[in-house]
Amino acid sequence: MRDITDLMGHYRVVARSIWNSGFRAAEAPTLQTNLHRTYFIFLALSLLITASGAGADANTALAIIPKPAKMEAKPGVFVLAPGSEIYLRSNDRNARWVADNLSKLLTNALGGPLPVHVAKSDRPRRAAIVLSLTAAGTLGPEGYELTVTPYNIRIEADKAAGLIYAVQTLRQMLPPEIESHAAVKKPLEIPCLHIQDQPRYSWRGLMLDCSRTFLPTAYLRSTIDRMALYKLNMLHLHLTDDQGWRLEIKKYPELTTVGAHYAAGYGGGGGFYTQQEMRDLIAYAGERNITIVPEIEMPGHSTEVLAAYPELACDLPEPRKFEVHPFWEGPVVLTQPLCAGNNKLYGMYQDILEEVMDVFPSPFIHVGGDEVPKNAWKKCSRCQARIKSEGLKDEEELQSYFMRRMEKTMEAKGRRLIGWDEILEGGLAPGATVMSWRGTKGGVAAAQMGHDVVMTPNPYTYFDYTYSTTPTEKVYSYDPAATEFTPELAQHILGVQANMWTHIAVTEEAIDYQLYPRLLALAEVAWTPQPQRDWSDFSSRANAQYSRLQALNIKYCDVAASGKKLGAWRASDLAGETPRQFTWEATPFLPSSGEVQVQVRRDDGEKRTYIRSLELLENGQEISQVAFPGPLNKSNDMNIGWLQVSQRQAGGRYTVRATLQGSKDGAVSGSVWIMEPRGSQDTVHP
Repeated sequence: MRDITDLMGHYRVVARSIWNSGFRAAEAPTLQTNLHRTYFIFLALSLLITASGAGADANTALAIIPKPAKMEAKPGVFVLAPGSEIYLRSNDRNARWVADNLSKLLTNALGGPLPVHVAKSDRPRRAAIVLSLTAAGTLGPEGYELTVTPYNIRIEADKAAGLIYAVQTLRQMLPPEIESHAAVKKPLEIPCLHIQDQPRYSWRGLMLDCSRTFLPTAYLRSTIDRMALYKLNMLHLHLTDDQGWRLEIKKYPELTTVGAHYAAGYGGGGGFYTQQEMRDLIAYAGERNITIVPEIEMPGHSTEVLAAYPELACDLPEPRKFEVHPFWEGPVVLTQPLCAGNNKLYGMYQDILEEVMDVFPSPFIHVGGDEVPKNAWKKCSRCQARIKSEGLKDEEELQSYFMRRMEKTMEAKGRRLIGWDEILEGGLAPGATVMSWRGTKGGVAAAQMGHDVVMTPNPYTYFDYTYSTTPTEKVYSYDPAATEFTPELAQHILGVQANMWTHIAVTEEAIDYQLYPRLLALAEVAWTPQPQRDWSDFSSRANAQYSRLQALNIKYCDVAASGKKLGAWRASDLAGETPRQFTWEATPFLPSSGEVQVQVRRDDGEKRTYIRSLELLENGQEISQVAFPGPLNKSNDMNIGWLQVSQRQAGGRYTVRATLQGSKDGAVSGSVWIMEPRGSQDTVHP
């Protein structure tokens, strides 16, 4: 039966291709009529065959993430092939962008054009994908309806955002090979179904820390593309922290000339985004229905500001020098905050916020507000004078005073202040929104006070944590509106967000490894109605997504991967602070070509061991290298890198060399492993 179905499907494709390409000429009316009649005879026959069972297992064959709110499988398939067309029933500019990008995706996949036409009537279109913006307003700003029949695919939405998400659902119904931008060169069968879908929450976010590790705009763009694929819509960029100021502020150039780069003694690395680069990125994200929320950290986590403008530090009897350095170099301590008693600080930060709001159209401006070490304020004469003159109770209220002044600047521009849950301490600015990161209590407290909240509690949503601490199943188990929230309080939950701090994972590949597949779980938490979520079902769909992640060149954590131990070292081998090299045999464990994932693991000890570099040697000559700025210690028990094998030499000897360094306080023992993905058959074994 299936062979006959395939035959009918291929005939439909051939007939349609001929029909659309070569025989519409007026001089061949008889041939055109006969082909038209023959095509629909075979189409009807194929529908009778496929209706008997082709759609019976559509639910199990689909691996859509996040799971749609309502989905019903139908009999049959729609065959997508060159000659198919896209019709757009709208003159909306954003809707046209969606249609054009769908055309580009499918043209690349099929190796033949799928033109876009603006429909002039509502009549059904055969062999077509029809996109419509409705005026009913019943689907919500991000909802959509997707109907696949053997004759066509129909997509309806109230807004262009809904069309975007319908297309992402359709994209996940196609083979993962389409992601590589190489033509599949075969007809694509799409199971018939009906989906009516809309998100559970309006805030479905990811925070990327661009301060501790400067992330290139190309990586941010690829992240935006991946977020759109899984229907996430808020990209929170942590742009300033002790390790670097990452946004051009024209009125205060030293923020980037000094604050965006590590001091000379630490290598001088870093970088920043110009305002034009950020505007371009915001436009790119906006086309994909993603809002970029900037975070300008204040009044703590501001070493980079004090390095550029030391006069903003508190007036203390023991002044200190401020330098920008990597997170793991120098003292890992909370530094002095900005001086909340300094009048210049308020004028400067109001100017900064004016420029930030000019660049970012986001309704929300994030001000940080977390982990402010207030001992300096207790010793600072200016801060104490401010507390007295404003009638404040203590240093907690001094922070709230500072935040209220910042909020007034935002309110004047119609923006909303959002900050980490520490902004609750000492009283919350009236219109502020809270990100609850220290568990869920801050979110509950803020909701009880009438404030909106974004739930981002550790450990559930902290993706810099190891997979042993926060496995994907733990992420998936999180319900933002769990028992701590009454139904009334839950109305204040805007949504949920994952946080990816980059003090440990410092390469794009390592960051991706921390994000995926956990970000897929978070996407479903944020989108899918809670009663419809099931871990076993999600796990099956996530496994099916791995081939798509591979096609997108995403380094993800495969818990089913097996490892081969190359070698180990003892803490005593790294006594002192002199770097030492270790070399281990790797020949039996390498593929014939491609890349291998290498894990450096902490096996024992609570001190610190730096992994300066790993190299792959071919007959004693280096052919691939990866650097690890971060250490292994109790809070970071593994670092990951990827080494490249262009082409194995017959009889060649391959070794992995590690350069390791202990700290003055001691070191940890550890081991080096080469990981083998599930189902790999290309690795040479002894």
